[in-house]
Amino acid sequence: MPYIAQSNIEAVFGAANVQVWSQLDPSLVTTDAARVASSINYAEATVEDRFRGGAYAIPFSGASYVLTDWCAKLAGVWLYESRGLRVEAGADNPMAGHRERVMEEIDTYVAGQRRLPLTPADSTPNSPSVVR
Repeated sequence: MPYIAQSNIEAVFGAANVQVWSQLDPSLVTTDAARVASSINYAEATVEDRFRGGAYAIPFSGASYVLTDWCAKLAGVWLYESRGLRVEAGADNPMAGHRERVMEEIDTYVAGQRRLPLTPADSTPNSPSVVR
C-alpha cells in the first residue's frame, strides 16, 4: 500500500516543480507519471529500509503525517536530483538539506527517542494460528 501520492509531493514542492522535475525532456510540459511513480517507490523503500528489523512492522500499517512528509520530501529530492542537474563548483545542492533533515529525523525514531503511531513489529504473529 503506497504511503504517498503525487499530490503529497506537490504539497511540499509545488505542482509546477514536480511537473518540471519529472520530465527528462525539457520540451515536454506534462508530468511524467512513470517517473513520479519511481520517485514514490524509491522514497517509500528508503524509509522502510531505515526501519527494517526495528520497532515497526514493515510494510507500515496505520497513518502518520510524519511518514507521509518524509516520503514526499525524499520523492521530490529524487525527482530533482535524478534529472542529472549539475551544481556549480562550490555551490550547495539546494535539495540536499531536505534529504539530510529527513534522515536525521528518522534516526531519532529508529533510536527510540520518538515514536510513530504505527503497528509495532512485535504485534505481528510469527507462527500460524489455528482456525476452527
